[in-house]
Amino acid sequence: MTRLRKTAIEAAVKNSVMPRSAKTVTEAAQLLKDLGIIGKELRNKFITGSVSANSLRKMQSASATEKSISPTLHAKALANVDVLFERALAKEEHADAKGNPNVSIIYRLGSVMEHDGKYYPIKITVREFVDSNISRNIYTIEAVNIGDNKTRRALDVADGGRSSPITGSIEIMLSSIVEDVNRAAAKRS
Repeated sequence: MTRLRKTAIEAAVKNSVMPRSAKTVTEAAQLLKDLGIIGKELRNKFITGSVSANSLRKMQSASATEKSISPTLHAKALANVDVLFERALAKEEHADAKGNPNVSIIYRLGSVMEHDGKYYPIKITVREFVDSNISRNIYTIEAVNIGDNKTRRALDVADGGRSSPITGSIEIMLSSIVEDVNRAAAKRS
C-alpha cells in the first residue's frame, strides 16, 4: 500500500466518526431542523448542495429507510447527512435514469460512517436541476449493504473485487474504500 493510500485510509477512518446520533428518522429529522441544516448550502470537494424540506421528508420515508442496511444506520446517516456530504470521498454523475426533464444531472456521492466499531458505506444522491435558480438537492441517503447480490456481482466483475474510481460504480468505489478502512481499523485494534 502506498503512503498516499495509507494516509487517505487513515483520514477516512478519522472522518467516519459522526458527531450526532439518532435512534429514529423522526429524531434525525428534528435534529437537522434544530441545527438549521434545512436549506443551508453545504459544500464538499466535488459539488455544493442542500437539503430541502421535501427531500428531508423523502429521506424519512419508510421506502427510503428500507433501502439502508438497517433503520438504525439510516437514522444515524440522516442525522449526519450534512457531515457525510461534506466528507464525501467519491463521486459519479449521470443523466437521470427516470428521464425527468427538470433534472439535468444525478450525482452519487460516497462517504464512510462508523457505527459500533464497524465502518459502513454511505451513498448520497444529489439532483441538479435544469433551472439554475434551484440549488442542487440532496435527495436520498442510504447505508449501502456491500454484501448484497447486486453489489457483489458488480464487485466480482471489477478487478477481482478491487476497484478504482475509473469503474464508474459508486457501490464498487465505496466497497473498496470500506474494505480498506475496516482492514486498517482492525490493525489498530
